[in-house]
Formats: sequence, structure tokens, C-alpha cells
Amino acid sequence: FFAAHMRLLEAPATPRRRLWITIVRDPAARFVSDWAWMRTKRDRARGDCREPALYDLALEDFVAAIERRPEVYAHDYQCRQLAHGAPDADAARRAVDETLWLAADLPRLDGFMAKAGAALGVAFPPLQRVRASGAPGAAPSEALTARIGALNPGDARLVRHVGAAFDAL
Repeated sequence: FFAAHMRLLEAPATPRRRLWITIVRDPAARFVSDWAWMRTKRDRARGDCREPALYDLALEDFVAAIERRPEVYAHDYQCRQLAHGAPDADAARRAVDETLWLAADLPRLDGFMAKAGAALGVAFPPLQRVRASGAPGAAPSEALTARIGALNPGDARLVRHVGAAFDAL
């Protein structure tokens, strides 16, 4: 078993058969989580924003800065992970359909574990929620969430596709 945040098909060599799986997140929730997480780090090179100092801004100001200068932000991160680095929602959707053994979005995580367990003949225990990610305090307003979602339209399409494909299983 190998688990990591990595691009599809990029993993250490093994003679064993691989079963590729993924869980995708709502793009706005993932954006807020990245912003909140990177604000706590000194080394911000792994964040989605290419100008690490922007992480010091309040969330609404951070969003506005990315809207003004979209080239400093790695849009559609989840598509990039499935489409070999390209922010290509169609290639990511094809990867879900043709390469992954199982995929789900975060709200379907319990069903994902049940389906994976049934297919593998393993009874996974119920998942424990140990922490929430994202910004401390109140969730962003609907308007701000919509603005964040608009920064990642490919990921939004990908999450809808993954949810629908999972429901069709």
C-alpha cells in the first residue's frame, strides 16, 4: 500500500499489481484548506500559490489577489494530479474513467470505504474524523465560496463527474 499526494501513475516501482484510487474535494474547501495550512508554514514552496507572501493575507484579500493575478496560482490542482500536471478537466475525467480503480468525492468517503472493502474482502472499521481542515472560525460566505470555485472550474467539473460516477456504481 502506498499513499501520498502525488500525480497519477507517479509512484515507486513495484512488481505488484496497482489499484489506483483517489478522493477528491470540493474545490473551494480545498482552496481554503491550502490557504489555511500554508499560512502556518515557513517553507511555502509546496503551496498552490507561486507568491508565498500572499498567504499572509486574509482569505478574502488572498482570493482578490489571485483574481487580479491568476498566473500566480496553480488552478485546478486536482485535475493536475490526474492529468500529468495539466489543468485539463477532460484528461482528468478520462483518468477517473479509464485508470482509477475507485474514486469518490469526500462526502461519499464512507461509501467509498464500504465499496473498497467489499471488493477486497476486507471489513474496514468506521472512519474516525479526527480533525477538520481549513480556516479556523466561520466558513467563507456563499459569495466568497463562489468566487473561489470560479478560480478552479476544472476541479469543480471533476468533482461533479467523480460523484456521479461513484453513484452509478
